[in-house]
Amino acid sequence: MKKLMTSFLALAIFAFVSCKKDKDEAPTPAGIAGTYTIYEVEQYNPPSTHTLPNDDGEHGKLVVTVSGETAAKVQLLLYKNNQVEADETFDCKIGKDADGDIFLTTVSDNRNAAYFFDNEVDFYAVAGFRLGGRK
Repeated sequence: MKKLMTSFLALAIFAFVSCKKDKDEAPTPAGIAGTYTIYEVEQYNPPSTHTLPNDDGEHGKLVVTVSGETAAKVQLLLYKNNQVEADETFDCKIGKDADGDIFLTTVSDNRNAAYFFDNEVDFYAVAGFRLGGRK
């Protein structure tokens, strides 16, 4: 019985420690760098959501490069049938919200550009759209 209680206590402690968010696990600017495959496009007006890639051969990616702790560039690449349809780069400033999550604002007009969470990004720099991407 004592062995069972000890095992249960060890399991409970392990579960608590595993679930607890550690400050060291907070995202870092360097950690957001990389390529995100666009999996969803949300249009605001008229409201609609589309998944990518789709049957029309449309797909895309966001390439995030980081310069130091405060600057980033996001390259948006959209393809149709493997031909580049759009290639646009956004210069951004890096910030952190109250929870320690990283977000980007555009340098040109200080608009919200992106929010990063769990190896995903919500990208807002294209007016009227939200693009969802995964590493």
